Amino acid sequence: MFFVMKTGKSWKRSLALVSAISIVAIPPHNIHAATPPSQLVQQATSTATLRLEDLPAGFEEVPSAFKPQLAAYLSQFVPLLTKQNLQINDYFVYVNPNTLEVVSGFTTTIPSQPLSILRFDANLRQVEQPQYWQQLFAKLQPQIGVAANLLQHQPNRLNVGNSSAGATLAIGALNQRAQVDVGSFRRGNVGVFTAVMSLNRTTPQASLQDVATKVDRRLQ
Repeated sequence: MFFVMKTGKSWKRSLALVSAISIVAIPPHNIHAATPPSQLVQQATSTATLRLEDLPAGFEEVPSAFKPQLAAYLSQFVPLLTKQNLQINDYFVYVNPNTLEVVSGFTTTIPSQPLSILRFDANLRQVEQPQYWQQLFAKLQPQIGVAANLLQHQPNRLNVGNSSAGATLAIGALNQRAQVDVGSFRRGNVGVFTAVMSLNRTTPQASLQDVATKVDRRLQ
């Protein structure tokens, strides 16, 4: 497959980095039992919250060969980072193989008790704090095998859901500079994380606000 041949090991490392970013941005409270990797692969092939037709031309689904690896990353990092388990409802990863722009995200169910919702909303805003990302990158480096440095950080709150938070990160990794727009929001008792990664300061084709808005509409 052209996509696999073109990206090789660099794509595998990028996948590890994006997967790690996706996981750690969901607040580490009020989350359910871990989802086995085999079930995550099946969920990714079902109707996703974000679909290919929602994105600009040029994007593709992650090749099937990478889905078990992605599911394994999701299952590995959740207990490590949150010290508890996470039930992922569905996840999505789409890539433009020409620009290596990556759109990723997943959803999770929050317990419907008012205290759980309040805690989720309070912790959701940690993505706006640069020290949060610095600590997480340092903690994750041995696991993902990628030395990622936070070069810049700018809060960028989303206008979606019942509560939301976001940030634009400039990350140095794999001898490249990547811009990652990250956002987390809640609609009812569903928590959502979305991320758009583009390389070398290129303007992303898919904006985080558009991606989050389309996901939010499907949850209503």
